[in-house]
Amino acid sequence: MGSAKVTIFAAAVLMLAACAPQHQKATDVLSTGGGAGVKGGDGGKGGGTTVVYATTNCTAPNSDGVRCNEKTCKADSKSDCTDFAKGCVEYGNYYKGSNDAGTCTRVV
Repeated sequence: MGSAKVTIFAAAVLMLAACAPQHQKATDVLSTGGGAGVKGGDGGKGGGTTVVYATTNCTAPNSDGVRCNEKTCKADSKSDCTDFAKGCVEYGNYYKGSNDAGTCTRVV
């Protein structure tokens, strides 16, 4: 009877784990374009076609001509820089600023 309870408990734990919300990886903000909610948008200096937050600007293009080594973010009427900062840090880069404005710098 004890092993049946353990088996039921283990099955319940596995089912709950399967229902837990999955962590979605943030966008690598230095490898994608965008800005002000527009696909592909910062003058081609960010590359990609992913929607990126708030108003962004590539201030230091990478030598490959596609990615940025530094990108700024400024809150606009549609979004702030919260997700931008998260994506910056999650990909091992350095974010300096707040939810209203900041800069993501590639760590090499």
